[in-house]
Amino acid sequence: MNRRICLCLLQRSNTSFIQLNDNGYEGIIIAIDPAVPEDETLIEQIKADVLVAPPTLPGRDEPYTKQFTACEEKGEYIHLTPDFVLGKKQDAYGPSGRLFVHEWAHLRWGVFDEYNDDEPFYSASSKKIEATRHGHFNCITGINRVYKCQGDSCITSRCKTDSKTKLYEKDCQFFPDKYQTEKASIMFMQSIDSNYNRLNRMNQAAKHFLLQTVENGSWVGMVHFDSSASIISNLIQISSSSERNKLLESLPTRAGGGTSICSGIRTGFQVIRSLYSQIDGSEIVLLTDGEDSSAKTCIEEVTNSGAIIHFIALGENADEAVIEMSIVTGGSHFYASDVAENNGLIDSFAALTSGNTGASQQSLQLESKGLKLNSNAWMNGTVVIDSTVGKDTFFLITWNQQSPTISLWDPNGTPMENFTVDTDSKMAYLNIPGNAKVNNQLLDVLANLFYSLQAKVDTEILTVTVNSRAANSSVPPITMNAKMNKDTNSFPSPMIVYAEILQGYLPILGANVTAVIESQSGKTEVLELLDNGAGNIEGNPPRPETDEDIQTNLESFTRTATGGAFVVSNVPAGSLPDLYPPSQITDLEATSDEDEIRLTWTAPGDNFDVGKVQQYIIRTSGSILDLRDNFDDALQVNTTDLLPNEANSKETFVFKPGNISEENATHIFIAIQSVDKSNLTSKISNIAQVPLFVPQADEDPLHPDDSRPNSGVSVSTVVLSVVGSVVVVAVVLSTTICILSKKKNSSRPRTGF
Repeated sequence: MNRRICLCLLQRSNTSFIQLNDNGYEGIIIAIDPAVPEDETLIEQIKADVLVAPPTLPGRDEPYTKQFTACEEKGEYIHLTPDFVLGKKQDAYGPSGRLFVHEWAHLRWGVFDEYNDDEPFYSASSKKIEATRHGHFNCITGINRVYKCQGDSCITSRCKTDSKTKLYEKDCQFFPDKYQTEKASIMFMQSIDSNYNRLNRMNQAAKHFLLQTVENGSWVGMVHFDSSASIISNLIQISSSSERNKLLESLPTRAGGGTSICSGIRTGFQVIRSLYSQIDGSEIVLLTDGEDSSAKTCIEEVTNSGAIIHFIALGENADEAVIEMSIVTGGSHFYASDVAENNGLIDSFAALTSGNTGASQQSLQLESKGLKLNSNAWMNGTVVIDSTVGKDTFFLITWNQQSPTISLWDPNGTPMENFTVDTDSKMAYLNIPGNAKVNNQLLDVLANLFYSLQAKVDTEILTVTVNSRAANSSVPPITMNAKMNKDTNSFPSPMIVYAEILQGYLPILGANVTAVIESQSGKTEVLELLDNGAGNIEGNPPRPETDEDIQTNLESFTRTATGGAFVVSNVPAGSLPDLYPPSQITDLEATSDEDEIRLTWTAPGDNFDVGKVQQYIIRTSGSILDLRDNFDDALQVNTTDLLPNEANSKETFVFKPGNISEENATHIFIAIQSVDKSNLTSKISNIAQVPLFVPQADEDPLHPDDSRPNSGVSVSTVVLSVVGSVVVVAVVLSTTICILSKKKNSSRPRTGF
């Protein structure tokens, strides 16, 4: 290691040898303190005029610039620790490159920080208390909170106003949002990650909504709002692409400061009243990522208006009053996190189809997929165009940094080109008008379109969304609806996911269905929804068996639908206690084979229908009432050799029944109870039965001598229809349901909405 570097900087001079040449710096002096162990990696990582030395205090690796002089005058040197240079402290202090630029501004130009630890808040001209921070209109967004920890337990509470200073109390802190619409804030918050540009994502979703989701004949206007609201477009009727493009040109290009939701809604009412005297039944789509404590002041006005408010919350800070508006007006409430690869924002807009048009005119979502990729990596997929769709098929590709390589092939392997590329909004789209065709021929039933996207840079985020409409107005398309059992809930009451798949009014049973539950942080959980009777829904009596002749017999298909957002309160911090027992077994069946009884059922889970139970308790009785009312006193079957399988597996168990104590018993009745690892027990299963004698067929009075075969064992089964259940572990979540493919028909009773 060349020790001369150290000596040069320690013998500081007022004269700087640094020169700017061809947009690069020359003559930079680098120093490494002798106390730092020799490490070649340090040399490779050093960027500029710095002193690399141990932290001033143990564990305090935050970079700083030694600076005595006034603004605009050069500082002394930048102090970096070895761990910071080696990239070990990025989680604590942000990206090293951005942080170095922050310190370089101190060193080279004497720029001061744009925050004040001594006076963190001030009274703004807007008559609001604002955090001292960078930028015009305080464009760095965030929330003010008190955050206190004791041991491993931390709590967050709202800030209180000090009666003397009229500002927030001393424990109040400003917590910047993780992702900002502002591209950079070098001197306030150099760790801002501008890769997640909310404004751009909002525009991508809005463009998809205007280009594809809004039906022809609809009247659409546009209002922008921040601290105030303005009319961008009065109501215009959508009849062609020209009206859609006019609205696209009106989308915002920058975000202002503040959020006044009531101003936005009132201005929306003004737009509607310019064409209609009454706003009753009108629909407003409200998209906001801001916190507005004043939103509650117009709840009554909105409720009395008769308008329907659909609310899409981008990020975690939307005010609860806005959620209440959507609920009381009968609107939809959606949530999209800042994790762009989940595609939640576009999915939310895609779910806002009008209830005033038939299914044949509505845009149906076939595909929604996103991935984070490194440079040159590929994202591949297949979109199934089934026989019920194929008209006005729309492909949307979005990216985060640089336009990817886009390839789309028809079923014959012919490239489908002519994508419209919007570099400003970082999206490309292709519309196949009319019914999808290949070489001027309609696509065959079950046509597959294949796509491949190649990322050009590291940590790129790519998404694909595909929509289509009904191929024939006289043939109902396959549709799918998704919903939760509640909009709001309180822990530990579980949330239940429902999905209903129809063609017209006819059910489609036996489809492969998955639900993606997204938390407010963007973490996802994937659940398989079943229609085989497993689950935890109570109070649904068995319905008559659905005749397979009236069910649709269809080819493979895909559908995606968003089930809205829900809020769960009182979720404890840290690990959750095991409060959820296994789900009830509802499909127990029993058959006899000489002196043995064979049982079959669907395995429940450790928590409802997720995981694996610890053991089964099987009991028998000669009295169905005794078994039902006194299960614990009934004769227990030895199940030592019965090892439970994962939830939703088919279980089989064979045993020899013991002696039945009840006199004159004609049947053996059997029931099962499941036990999980926390010793929580399920409800008693449905009761199955096998006879203790061979039933004889009734003698035919017209042919008394005819010999007839025995009718066999009579088994009584109670089946409870269940779609699925989920254990809630977060506070605010959203649901997306994906239909993957159609399996064979099932004769299980159908549970509808």
